[in-house]
Amino acid sequence: MNLKLRSIRAGHRSAVSRLIKKFEDVQQEEDGTVDTEDLSNILNSLKRKQEILRKLDEDIVQELDDGDIETEIVEADEYAFNLEESTALKAELHQYSDAVLGSNAVQLSCNVKVEDGDSSSVERIHFNSVVGGSVIKRLIRFDIPNNKSFLINPDGAYLKGRVTLKNLFSSENRTLVEYNTITCEDNAVYTCDVELEDATKETSLDHSMEVKDSPNKPDGIPIRTPDFKTCQGMSVNFTCSGNIGKPPGYFRWTKLGNGSTTTYNDSYGIDTTIPGMCVFNRTSILSIEVQKDDNNAIFRCEVIHELATADMYQQTIPQTFVYDPYEYTVITKEPDKIYYDPTTPFIELTCFAQGCYMPNYTWYKDIDLNTTIGNDSVYRISNVAIKNSGNYICIVETVINGTEEKYNQTVTIDIRNIDQPKQLPIEGGVFVDTAADFLANRLFSIMVDQQLL
Repeated sequence: MNLKLRSIRAGHRSAVSRLIKKFEDVQQEEDGTVDTEDLSNILNSLKRKQEILRKLDEDIVQELDDGDIETEIVEADEYAFNLEESTALKAELHQYSDAVLGSNAVQLSCNVKVEDGDSSSVERIHFNSVVGGSVIKRLIRFDIPNNKSFLINPDGAYLKGRVTLKNLFSSENRTLVEYNTITCEDNAVYTCDVELEDATKETSLDHSMEVKDSPNKPDGIPIRTPDFKTCQGMSVNFTCSGNIGKPPGYFRWTKLGNGSTTTYNDSYGIDTTIPGMCVFNRTSILSIEVQKDDNNAIFRCEVIHELATADMYQQTIPQTFVYDPYEYTVITKEPDKIYYDPTTPFIELTCFAQGCYMPNYTWYKDIDLNTTIGNDSVYRISNVAIKNSGNYICIVETVINGTEEKYNQTVTIDIRNIDQPKQLPIEGGVFVDTAADFLANRLFSIMVDQQLL
């Protein structure tokens, strides 16, 4: 195992030697020009190789016997020292404070380290942006000996009036760019490069400035579709939209009900950018198969983002919307009286069947189930006459598990003259004056039941 690790390390060291040779060749181009892209790529590769070699050194030491450890450490340190000597000029780019949209506390600092601590040979420092991973755009230049700094046109023109340039090289070996206002354009990859009198250059590693922005509370109460009565097991969607900030956050869905909280992790969203801004607007859809315990629950859509506040959510109003196919039928009267006199303008009967399907309604009167008097949930008695007293039957037709089912409900309407003697009620709400009427009403009930079997 130790032999294999040493062979791997030897291969990486050979690669480092080739990179250093290539670095020197690029610096000594005959036409005097320097390809900053090549330099940046070489230096980035060298730094990655350094990290790999450090890890290999540690792994090799772990495999050695005690007597060989000291020799290995000395050899590894000597190699690392020589490598540092060959790349003694260093540039590091640091960012201070988060780049929040509109903020004014962000700084980019290019820190320079020169071999033997002699910084007098530094000629200039550039701040650059990197486009597409390879195209270098010069934004800012610091001329160190002349203590001058300026934006480079055309690429740096967008920073005009938004940055303050500070040359702190004489005291702190660094130059500083202070942002007075962060905009969406500042969301980019940056480098800084240092050039000495002898044209030696060093470029920092890439640094990404990620512009952030706070989200907003969702636009409105989550919308449920379909928004009418729903059967158990049916699919229902809840939709929520709003600004989820930058970098984009997400909407978290929770259900609050029956003393418990359920968090859903399977919602999906559609993102769009807000015109003129670099933040994202998301439409999130939660799709669930509802059950009756979802009745009167609260479905909450909450923004999750590092800059979100605790009140960034919207939630549904508790409602009953999940039903069985059929639950019950009720008939109401308007006006609601025990009996009516012929001067009453009309009597309106409303048949209501509770359930998740839209039922069909049919009205009959008394024992004549062959004659339909109405086909709507509302039946109006416009002629309030004594002859129209009787039993009014509402037949409800609905579908349960693919089978048509029928249910009935009956209401008794008693119309009499004001001076008519009071009638005696019997079981079931039908008013009778004689034993014959009693028998007729019992027969009516039996016939209704038989028709519905």
